[in-house]
Amino acid sequence: MLWVGLGTVGLWAALDGFAERAALPASSCPICGGRSCIPARFANHVQGSEGRSLEELEDLRHLYAHNYAGEADDVYFTRPRHLLTRNAVADLTCGAQFDGRRVQLELSHLQFYSSTVKSVLERFQ
Repeated sequence: MLWVGLGTVGLWAALDGFAERAALPASSCPICGGRSCIPARFANHVQGSEGRSLEELEDLRHLYAHNYAGEADDVYFTRPRHLLTRNAVADLTCGAQFDGRRVQLELSHLQFYSSTVKSVLERFQ
């Protein structure tokens, strides 16, 4: 579902906005090179598999914000990604699977990522 993928973009935006307001340090990510990389900015505030989930959100954000319906084109893979690799299957922490070109997200996957984001942000209270 396209709107579920766009929901992951919204979760990424919420984390980005929070990081900015909380003045979490921004530096070039060693993996993707992005200065607003969510996994890098929240690295000291995650537990268990949350770090991997944030890496997935980073990759999914680009997949849905810049590609149609979660299908990666050749341009998507011209930049380094945290976990998603061309033609390589990846099992995501939310239970979905990236088949090397596309991911099909369902509502339960968005709920998983939403719960993860909530858990990370609650540590700042």
